[in-house]
Amino acid sequence: AGSVSINTTFCVTLYPVSDFNATTVPVRVTTAVPTGTQLVFLVSSYPYVQNFDAFPYSGYTPTGANPFNAGWYNDLGDGGGQWLVYRNSSPTGGTGPTSDHTTGSSSGQYVYVEDSNFSSSNGNINMISPPLDISGLTLPTVEFWLHNLVGNGAQAQYENTLHFDLIDPSTGNVTADFITAIKGNSNAAWQLVTVDLSSVTATVIQVRFRWEGTGSSIYNDIAIDDFSVRDVPDINVKNG
Repeated sequence: AGSVSINTTFCVTLYPVSDFNATTVPVRVTTAVPTGTQLVFLVSSYPYVQNFDAFPYSGYTPTGANPFNAGWYNDLGDGGGQWLVYRNSSPTGGTGPTSDHTTGSSSGQYVYVEDSNFSSSNGNINMISPPLDISGLTLPTVEFWLHNLVGNGAQAQYENTLHFDLIDPSTGNVTADFITAIKGNSNAAWQLVTVDLSSVTATVIQVRFRWEGTGSSIYNDIAIDDFSVRDVPDINVKNG
């Protein structure tokens, strides 16, 4: 065996094993690092906008690890599925967007859950944002565009659900359904969802989009695009 001299420097890359066919993927930090050290991927400059156009394109890929960029990630501890990065129309007819919201063309991307991949499962599939330091914002607000069309006659038994949860990365505490869960609907257009975070006491949060399927259909893809966080000044306070 060879010897190692004092003060030798090593470069080590960690590769944890995901729960998707034992595929190795680069390590992704999901919780806070030790106190006094800045969070990895911490967002502290606003407005913050993520349109997903720079994410690695996954296509229609129901299995295989699908890492994201910029601190976003698929939760490997959820029900075993994943959010996908897609362009154009989603594969199942009658549901899903025909293009992204940002560009309205084939060049833009969005993230979504393909319902037909989970037609016999009703587990949760989670996508989590990077840590967001909202301590300096007067009225922190999240906005995102949602496409939640239910095909095949928009019957209630086909409606999947999008949950909007908040995570405190310093403690791991989760506030489930910070807003009322959103069911699939008959609207074929992208819809703006606005979330007021002014009641949140944590200084740093992560957003968790949690897809919940009915386990009985292929007709309700759920897509998200143009996620943003910004400050909405209180007009009454400013002018009072």
